[in-house]
Amino acid sequence: MGEQKDFNQILQELKTLREEKGITLEQISAQTKIKLIYLKQLEEGQLDKLPGVYDRFIFKTYLEKIGAENFNELLHRFDAETGRLPGETTIVRQLKEKNKKQFISEFTLLKAIYIFIPILILIALFVIFFKNYKPKDDLQKSSVKELTAMDIVQQSLAQTETQQAAGAVDDSLLVEIRARDYCWLLHIKDHRDTSDVTLAPNTMIKVRADSVVELRMGNPAAVWMTVNEQKFDSLAAPGQVISYMKVTREGIVTKRVVKPRKKETTNESSQTQ
Repeated sequence: MGEQKDFNQILQELKTLREEKGITLEQISAQTKIKLIYLKQLEEGQLDKLPGVYDRFIFKTYLEKIGAENFNELLHRFDAETGRLPGETTIVRQLKEKNKKQFISEFTLLKAIYIFIPILILIALFVIFFKNYKPKDDLQKSSVKELTAMDIVQQSLAQTETQQAAGAVDDSLLVEIRARDYCWLLHIKDHRDTSDVTLAPNTMIKVRADSVVELRMGNPAAVWMTVNEQKFDSLAAPGQVISYMKVTREGIVTKRVVKPRKKETTNESSQTQ
């Protein structure tokens, strides 16, 4: 029985030796007055359940009764197992083995992480480089473009059109109406946008449309109008109203002027007889 064996294995061999000799635990308990439960716990390796003060005495007496060889060696091994002598117990060895396996597992994981992260970074850098990479020939082609005669003509025409557009006059319709006195006004822009307003003296309104402005005025004699810088001083005589007027870029194309009828009042008198 060498020290390299697990102590539980040693206890199992001692139990086998006892059984081969025909010695029962009951006999040992009766002869030594040691409780039977302690002897069973000893053979089962439950050393932590033995009374701490008498556990060595119980093991020593057990060895004597079964006639075990290597008595001193076994007793020394028991002392080491229970912590009386420096040495590794079964529990300590189990903990060391567990810690060793845990360390190997954690080390393997860290090793995999340290290897995988640089590879991932290299892959990302490669992808970025591949997306941004352009061959030298492509760079030269993109930086220098040969212009044909047709390209030069098209560029010249485009510049001319741009200059003409910059100096072109706005061809939309602008109607400006200035009031000398109070005047009610209704205007319709391009047959869809309708708005009415009452102009006070010395006020002005601007109406901008694409092609046409239609107007109605309550006191046209009190206003003057400008159509795209073309001025119209007299729109109607005092007391007249404009029931309809159509204005385009050319100026006033239609105008209907009417004089409102005065309401006649009838004085009725009744006589009382």
